Amino acid sequence: MVITHNRQWRRAVVDNGSIPARWRALYDVITGHVGSMHPAWRGWRVARDGLLYDADGNAYSPGQIRAMPMQRRLAEELQRELDRTRRKSA
Repeated sequence: MVITHNRQWRRAVVDNGSIPARWRALYDVITGHVGSMHPAWRGWRVARDGLLYDADGNAYSPGQIRAMPMQRRLAEELQRELDRTRRKSA
């Protein structure tokens, strides 16, 4: 099956309800849906605004994604400091 026109694509999706996996993967990439890469990413998408949206609709910028490891380390350090303070006061 060779899809060369938008109407053919629409007919393949709407009328038949199924399309070859390679075309579905291409469609997902074009529309920003990343769920076709791995089931764990189902519902996630990259929008034209450059943000990554989770299945609940929360948006994340590339900077926020890159900052996550640092935020995790900061939270761990703050927890250790809180634990030390609690031990001293006990």
